[in-house]
Parts: sequence; C-alpha cells; structure tokens
Amino acid sequence: MIKDKYVAFCAEDHDYMTFKTFEEAKKWLDSQIEIATENGEGFNESTMYGEDFIAKITHRSHFNETDNKSNYHEHTDTCQNSCDEEIWEYDYPAVGNIEYLPVKEEENP
Repeated sequence: MIKDKYVAFCAEDHDYMTFKTFEEAKKWLDSQIEIATENGEGFNESTMYGEDFIAKITHRSHFNETDNKSNYHEHTDTCQNSCDEEIWEYDYPAVGNIEYLPVKEEENP
C-alpha cells in the first residue's frame, strides 16, 4: 500500500494534511493561504516568517509489542482469585514502545 509522502502544515489555522505528491501539498497550502487572506489584511505573520511548510515523510511510527495479555493468567470460575498465577495488570491488550522506522522506497516511490 502506497502511503502519502508529504505533509503540509498551515500555521494560520494550525491544520495539516498529508499528500501523495509535493504538487498536491503545495496546492492545498496555497488554497489555505488564499482563504486566510480573503479578509483583505494580507499574509499572516506566521506565513511570512516560514511557519508554513511542506515536508517529505521519511519515518513512520510503529508499535513494537513487548508483551501481551494472552501471556498471562485470567481468573475464571474454576480458579480462585487468590491463585498464585501472574495476571495482566493493564486495561489494554498489549504493551510496548513506539519506534520510528524509515519509510521503505517501495512504500513511497
């Protein structure tokens, strides 16, 4: 699956979007700037001083699971709550950490 390659940020309204091409990102950002200047007051200072941007996505977040609820005991009717088995202490099914992995070229040609 090919994912978006670019992200554009408009500081005027603190909005961003992702795009497959640089040209699409630029077109969206230009339209955001045009909408923001329709009041006749000119460009916003944040736009004038470089706070709007288009960036190429080079890394994406990835959840690296380190442990899972299925590895732990779950109390049932046949077992007493006082059994010695280790139970899962979290409200979610897995724990882990977030890594940022480089985007593979085949995902973002």
